[in-house]
Amino acid sequence: MTGTVMRLGWQAGYPPTGKVVEVWYSVAIILAVWNGSEWRTADGQLLDDVSHWRYRQ
Repeated sequence: MTGTVMRLGWQAGYPPTGKVVEVWYSVAIILAVWNGSEWRTADGQLLDDVSHWRYRQ
């Protein structure tokens, strides 16, 4: 049996301000919010080096 990983919808840049989205952070996908000037986790921690995001799936 083989599995397929779907990597659709990843975007560079920024989502609408205040929208909770999934982001690539290090080697994991986590929830984060773009506040118009920086990325924050859903619980408020600052994130550096987010390269891509997508709407929650």
